[in-house]
Amino acid sequence: MLCCLAIPAAAFLGLFGWLAAPRIFSLPSAALADAMALLFLLLALEACIEIPSQALSAVLVGYRRYDMLRVIDVGRAAIFAVFAIGGALGFP
Repeated sequence: MLCCLAIPAAAFLGLFGWLAAPRIFSLPSAALADAMALLFLLLALEACIEIPSQALSAVLVGYRRYDMLRVIDVGRAAIFAVFAIGGALGFP
């Protein structure tokens, strides 16, 4: 069920970032417009991953497996930190 919501949400974010966002925000250069389109495509990818993963989180909460939920949260935070620090330092 949630996968059915993730696909339209991702499609909307991707199309909005590619077609509408550069015109709405009136970016001065093509490089900024491309960067904004890429940002919205990354948000669309994140929506495809995050919305279905909320179902897993709800199941774990329903089974009262807060330990497993915290392990997943710590892993997600660690992966985010690695990519954020790598991006800040200029690593691809």
